[in-house]
Amino acid sequence: MKNYFNPLISVIIPTYNRARYVTRAIDSALAQTYKNYEIIVVNDGSTDNTREVLEPYFTKINYVYQDNQGVSSARNTGIQHATGEWIAFLDSDDEWLPEKLSVQMHEIVQSDNNVCLHTTNHLVIHDQNNKTNNLDITGFSKATEIVNIVERPLKYQIKYGLARTPCAVIKHEALFDAGLFDPELSLYEDQDLMCRLALQGAWGVSKLELVRVYRREEDILSLSKQRINKPLKSIESLVYLYEKLSKNSQLTPEEKQLVIKTLYSYIGTLGMELIKMKEKSKAYFILRQALSQNISLKLLLKYSLTFFPNNFASWVASSWQRIRQSTKSPRLNFY
Repeated sequence: MKNYFNPLISVIIPTYNRARYVTRAIDSALAQTYKNYEIIVVNDGSTDNTREVLEPYFTKINYVYQDNQGVSSARNTGIQHATGEWIAFLDSDDEWLPEKLSVQMHEIVQSDNNVCLHTTNHLVIHDQNNKTNNLDITGFSKATEIVNIVERPLKYQIKYGLARTPCAVIKHEALFDAGLFDPELSLYEDQDLMCRLALQGAWGVSKLELVRVYRREEDILSLSKQRINKPLKSIESLVYLYEKLSKNSQLTPEEKQLVIKTLYSYIGTLGMELIKMKEKSKAYFILRQALSQNISLKLLLKYSLTFFPNNFASWVASSWQRIRQSTKSPRLNFY
């Protein structure tokens, strides 16, 4: 008989060239007041001294090495090695507060174990030690009074990024039912999986800030920097994941409408980014195809820019981007 009051949690920590930080992440997992866990560290082909700094922990962790394949593959490798009833992810440059897992397991028990995922709030800490509260900055806290249980969480995941990878504990079976991380994605792979998990059942939510997510200046190109430095790839990833999600048969009519609306919003964003880069022919094709399936004034206005001279169209697209970034809260949006 399964013990729902003290289930084994598999903590998966993928790492790549973060020897300076990975031990702090592990220490924060080892410091948990909840004690029934295993820690799986997946070294995704690091070329620094990651293995050397991890050797003192080998009696406390399950160490797995693989050739560099990206964060999605590394997390999937960790899942394949996991034996816990619940799975928790911790990035190698982030940290948990000691009571994180205890709070989550307690709230899962309070829900009669009727959730497939439980997530918490987190603090984003920048190099300058500036701190931002995630649920406040995304607008979730003001938009809803939900405190404990979300029965259909997809709309909250799309609008607010409700569950983030280092904040969630997830039922092992729900991860496999959702399909694990998509190896094709190296950006927004977490959003992709969370949207699919949002169709697996209800979620528990705690507004307590139990995770510290760090935004550091690093030599390696972190995923958050890639989203800024490689906007085209970033937007293409969002279009890919929402196009895939729009075909999911588990969507309610309301959810499908929201997914399609989000998809075409990002297609419009992709078109504007291509125009900004003076790739008008590609933008023309993408926006025309989108308009043939979903006519909207926003798409039509962006499509019309492909008929203007390159320099003018690029200037308009760049100006539009700056205006949108200055007026929008930092959710999962670009334009």
